[in-house]
Amino acid sequence: MSTENDGKIGAPSALLGWLIAPLAILVALLADYGLDFGLVLEMKEMEPYAVIAIAAILGMAPRVMKEFEIIQQGAALSLATLVVSLVLAEGVSIYMDSNFLGLIFFIVMFGGYLLDSNGRHGWNTVMIFGFTGLWTAIVAAAHFADTQTKLYTLDGQEYIRTSAWQEATGFVFFNTLGIFVVLGLLAAVLLRGVLTPATDKGWFG
Repeated sequence: MSTENDGKIGAPSALLGWLIAPLAILVALLADYGLDFGLVLEMKEMEPYAVIAIAAILGMAPRVMKEFEIIQQGAALSLATLVVSLVLAEGVSIYMDSNFLGLIFFIVMFGGYLLDSNGRHGWNTVMIFGFTGLWTAIVAAAHFADTQTKLYTLDGQEYIRTSAWQEATGFVFFNTLGIFVVLGLLAAVLLRGVLTPATDKGWFG
């Protein structure tokens, strides 16, 4: 099992892995401070990030409980995690009034559980940063679309450049998402053996 492989090399406390999602959110907030993505530090606007963080923490919870010998590995654990993920995802979609956020919650929680329980801690880190970046990219693109005009003035004549405006909005979205994926890869390497176990399966085995 992955926990046995982790133990051969020496793993940090399982609880440290819960810091990855808050770290990804902190990166988003710092990036917004410098680049003005349009993030608003209010309860309603920060709830989607809380959804991602809670899902990531719950996805790692089974490994934490196994390392503290609270539960045992088995097929029943995977089934229970799947059911809990589905139920909580439905609750998130109702509370947030967004099926999209419910889907994100399910993927981050159950997908994170599958990666984490199989020793793919690096890829789990990338996924957490990726989904944090996805929401940041959506916010940044929406902010750009709202604040930038479609009008282009040349020699006193105004032109509507809808295509250019759409291309610029798409660039902001994909550029922001790509940056967070790269940051996730970097974090996975730098945090290996610090916040996540350094398994004998390789960096991204």
